[in-house]
Amino acid sequence: MRKASAILVAFLLSCSALFAQYEKGKPAVGVKTGLNVSTFRTPLSYSDFNPSWDKAGFVAGAFVELPLNKRFSIQPEFLYSAMGSNVENDKGDTRYRFNYFSMPLLVKFKFCKAWRVLAGVQGDVLFRGRERMDYVNETVTVTDRTRDFDFGYTGGIEGFISPRFSVIARYIHGIQDVSPTSNVNTAMNQAVQATVNFYLCKPGAKKAKK
Repeated sequence: MRKASAILVAFLLSCSALFAQYEKGKPAVGVKTGLNVSTFRTPLSYSDFNPSWDKAGFVAGAFVELPLNKRFSIQPEFLYSAMGSNVENDKGDTRYRFNYFSMPLLVKFKFCKAWRVLAGVQGDVLFRGRERMDYVNETVTVTDRTRDFDFGYTGGIEGFISPRFSVIARYIHGIQDVSPTSNVNTAMNQAVQATVNFYLCKPGAKKAKK
């Protein structure tokens, strides 16, 4: 809980700094929820470590959108995000589940009324890691054996269903080794995330003064 509180305070301070320097338009605050479909990306092929794209995890949190002009905006987010992968090996299946506090920072470009493209960076702080070994019916905690912080790149698209509801689909490409068995295998997070987003106030730029 102390780690979660520290991360939330850091996120709020970052948002406060953005607000303090921000005079371009009308900020919008919102909440989101959705699903990650994740796996591990490996630089090499391992005979006893074969990740698959069949790990689903819950994601939820809040965001702030800061329009810079009629086309561009910046969107910091604070999310709970469950990632991981199912891995096949010689003994059987092992399931890894990592719970993160995720902080994406996105740049959004409005190319038509209802659609945005987005890209940015993402930091993830691990607060729990678990390993489920199906072949011995055992689950162990691997938080202490897993990297505390992950970093990656992300990009995707947003479509508006109504003025306050949108759907975002984005790809997440981790670049840190997060494998609990890093002395043997190298693995990085990789995910496709789909979320439904609700804007508590409508995003938009201020009208220019005459």
